[in-house]
Amino acid sequence: MLLDSQSGFRELSRFTFCYLCAKRIEVHQRRNRDHVPNSALFASNDRQPAVILPTHEACNHDRSADDEIITQLIGVLHGRPMSPRGRRPQLGSMTFPDGSRGVGALGLQLKRIIFRWVTGFHAALYGEPLGSSNHMTFPPLPEGRIAGGRVEPVPVPEVIPEFVAAIKRNRLARNIDAVISRNGKCRYECVWAQADDGRRICIWALDLYGWKNLGDVLHFEPRGCVGTYRLDIGHIPAGAALETRLHVDTGHTDRLDPFA
Repeated sequence: MLLDSQSGFRELSRFTFCYLCAKRIEVHQRRNRDHVPNSALFASNDRQPAVILPTHEACNHDRSADDEIITQLIGVLHGRPMSPRGRRPQLGSMTFPDGSRGVGALGLQLKRIIFRWVTGFHAALYGEPLGSSNHMTFPPLPEGRIAGGRVEPVPVPEVIPEFVAAIKRNRLARNIDAVISRNGKCRYECVWAQADDGRRICIWALDLYGWKNLGDVLHFEPRGCVGTYRLDIGHIPAGAALETRLHVDTGHTDRLDPFA
């Protein structure tokens, strides 16, 4: 399943549900439209085609702080300097175990922001709200913890290479669901796999302007953005791509970047 054309994106306006709360938008309720991700994040030449989804007005409010912060970060990747007036991530000077120093973003709610987008991509692909789910999100920025006045890198979770391999394997098998928007600068891919308990989970990957390059590559191994979610309702969407059982050699590629 591939969504990448202007005509396909226009069809999203016909949805009768709010992707944020998963409830129907009634005739008497005030209605908004939400750009997924927000348009200001992209360079002016990269704003079409866009995923635009209906929402309740009450659901789609008070998100400006999150949107401004992520806009400032991604803007760096396409040559836009941070605005002195806009909301920016809180930055702090940090010392690494080898004595070198760097700058880190403090208190950035990146996982929350990213999964909101994933919720929108699910709705756009399958024509249904994601609703309640169990989920994990692994952002493209490395993480560290402060200990004894120094930053200790948090090890890369073992599941990230597994998710990356699943995306690459199914892409090569031409067995992937995808949303390609914003002049190709926003790419979301996913496939439905079987978890150890027998239930289906969605493994997904997201790239914006090659955003793994935002991270510190001297002290941390760069990684892409991946994650997973499981629907509480117990079914998978009709027509969704199911993980291939074929052996597909992904070659000697980047183990942490699903798009490399």
